[in-house]
Amino acid sequence: MISLLLAASLAVSAPPPPTCDPPEPVPAGTQVSVVWLSPARATAAPWSTLTVIPTRTLRTWMAASGADVPRLLARLGRHPARRRVRAAWKAVVFEVEPGQLCRPTDAAPGGTVLAGLPVCPHGARRTPGQHDACGHAVDRVDDGVGPELLHVRWRDAASRGFVVLPLERFVRGQ
Repeated sequence: MISLLLAASLAVSAPPPPTCDPPEPVPAGTQVSVVWLSPARATAAPWSTLTVIPTRTLRTWMAASGADVPRLLARLGRHPARRRVRAAWKAVVFEVEPGQLCRPTDAAPGGTVLAGLPVCPHGARRTPGQHDACGHAVDRVDDGVGPELLHVRWRDAASRGFVVLPLERFVRGQ
């Protein structure tokens, strides 16, 4: 009986990796501006990993959609849609080297380079509720695909300094 169970468990193969659209390429040797959005009271420890979004990606989407703070947070899977945002949020902007970033995706093994960035190690790939299997935010307005998310270690991102803005000012472009 035990051998039958063992044989059955070995016959079950791992699910195939998800089929993802090609990620946004990141050219080597250039700095990338990324933003970490968090509640104003949130802090990060030096050893923590932040989920960030390329600043250009957010700015392009906000300009095209006329987004406000609640819509932006819902697009990034960080706040329920159609609810008033009660807590203050902040945007922390960093300039990082591409080698400090990784892609939190299940589409390839950890360390594989996709469009100029490595895939995050298995343990650092996804934050529940924020990423889909392809490393994109889950838009809480329509359960659609949000922007691609990246990971960076706090100590790497903060090594060159950063700018902290109230999220309202970031959304207004100030």
